[in-house]
Amino acid sequence: GRPEMKLVTTLHGTDITIIGQQRVYKKVTSFGIARSDRVTCVSHELRSRTLGLLECDADHVEVLPNFIDVRRFVPGCCPDKRRQLGHHDEKIILHVSNFREVKRPRDMIHAFARVVGKINARLALVGDGPELAACKELVEKLGLRRQVSFIGTYDAIWELMPQADLFYLPSEYESFGLSALEAMACGVPVVASHTGGLPEVVTSGQTGILVPVGDIQVHADAMIELLSDDTKRKAFGAAAREVAVGRFALEKILPQWESLYERTLKG
Repeated sequence: GRPEMKLVTTLHGTDITIIGQQRVYKKVTSFGIARSDRVTCVSHELRSRTLGLLECDADHVEVLPNFIDVRRFVPGCCPDKRRQLGHHDEKIILHVSNFREVKRPRDMIHAFARVVGKINARLALVGDGPELAACKELVEKLGLRRQVSFIGTYDAIWELMPQADLFYLPSEYESFGLSALEAMACGVPVVASHTGGLPEVVTSGQTGILVPVGDIQVHADAMIELLSDDTKRKAFGAAAREVAVGRFALEKILPQWESLYERTLKG
């Protein structure tokens, strides 16, 4: 007869976050996880949250981080694209997201307003979402129209990432922080919130700077620190690339998936 089908469920974060916001989803998520032969989470923090929210066998919940194509996301790619983000004499701060409230994009603009007082910088915002209109209004209100670029959606994001001097992610919560990893693979240091799984990706003081959620002055100070010190910024960027290749390259993570599937099939 046909072999028994095995089920592996992967949690990326939104699935668990929704349970915290709308408990009605807890029953259906618990049902799916209970009937899974194996469950994976993209970070240790997400695994801890999952075990705290749901009744499930800890032995069946494993951590398998996101991976990245380090041949596609590479430093120095597509230098002609830099002029799409800003002028040659500006330091470019890049943000890529779906502009939901959890990304705290208004914090980003307030923090940037404190940066431009001391650094010739430009904030390039890539993506679209429900908070975008409010962000545009705030940019106008703060008189930042000349220093902020709204790029819109951009599929080939690996072309834009290497053009940045700094990647900024001020989110309320990130289960992993894939966009931060993409920037790191391109040799770009990261300033990001110390939240969720981000500390498992960004090492503060080595590949970027982690800052408290919502502390706009600390965010601005961190960006100024890196943008005003080319030597430190480049060292952080080189270390970021090394971490991306050494820990998160497809070639590093794929064998872990193969092992998981083999163990699951063997029961």
